[in-house]
Amino acid sequence: MRLIPVIISTLLLLGAPLGYARSPQAADPHLPTNATRLMTGVRRHTSIVEIKTGRMDACRKLFAAVPEEVGALYHRVRIRNMTRYLKELGGKPYLITYFEYVGSDFAGDIARIEAAEAMKNWRKSVEELLVSPQARVWEDVEEVFYTEGAAGVLPVPEKYARIGMITGLKPEKEAEYRTLHATTWPGVLKGIRDCNYRNFTIRLAEVDGNLFLIGYLEYVGRDPAADAAAGKALPVNKRWWKFTDACQKPLPAAEAKGEIWDGLEEIQHLD
Repeated sequence: MRLIPVIISTLLLLGAPLGYARSPQAADPHLPTNATRLMTGVRRHTSIVEIKTGRMDACRKLFAAVPEEVGALYHRVRIRNMTRYLKELGGKPYLITYFEYVGSDFAGDIARIEAAEAMKNWRKSVEELLVSPQARVWEDVEEVFYTEGAAGVLPVPEKYARIGMITGLKPEKEAEYRTLHATTWPGVLKGIRDCNYRNFTIRLAEVDGNLFLIGYLEYVGRDPAADAAAGKALPVNKRWWKFTDACQKPLPAAEAKGEIWDGLEEIQHLD
């Protein structure tokens, strides 16, 4: 686990999609979706599916125009913060989806919205882009780390950002990485919170026999450069990264920049 200030700062400076839309559970409808304090009982879901070669532009266009009826169905069953990303891994394009569920009957709610005609039509359009459009491709990948971080911070809208990122995991280091994150040092968790990062999850996915770590987090502070510098300067983080960096296998683009994590391209956000 290591935050990448370059990705976070670049997203904010270049105008990454920001979370401005209203949440069904927000106390103030004018605040960003995630501006309320994080709730207990939230179920986080992440999936990764391969899309057909040469269909990345089609995928971008499709998710840039999600039908209103489909968005309303997701809201109805209390799915929030749905964010989709694109990434090439090993020369193949993949669609990565992250969302949160705040209802009480996930299986039932999913069955109900999938029975709706609007969802059937939408799902058909999505599955036309996939290499293997079976139901199982949407299975949740395993969560190996989560922290609420700065859960009580209300973000400044123009500084609030969602960050999707990915890196490889050395197979021989899987057990060590899992153990580290099952017993994350208190100082590391405090650093995440104090530097205004929150809702931080890391998922482990196996793709074509390779292991990948998929990260999602939110920055809710006022000065990303200062917070990133503060995190990098923490002695506990420097010691921690010596262990975690040794477990990870950066993607070529990240390695060329001397980074561990590589960014994901956000193509859709649905509140």
